[in-house]
Amino acid sequence: MRSGHELIAPRACKIGDFGVVKMLYRGNGSAQIRGCVTGRMYQFPRQDPVQGVDPRDAVMLIRTRLFTPVL
Repeated sequence: MRSGHELIAPRACKIGDFGVVKMLYRGNGSAQIRGCVTGRMYQFPRQDPVQGVDPRDAVMLIRTRLFTPVL
């Protein structure tokens, strides 16, 4: 026998797109660094020091003082 109230499983939350922040590597040579939030590996070759970074990882990169956001 069912009552008028049924339990409905919650819908899975869709993870949103956080966009991209362009970051400039100001160090010497090339850099390879892993984002502390997403775990993504970012590469900044000497020939192309501006790369797109997840905004959640950008905060950590800015704190190193070797990276600057490009406006």
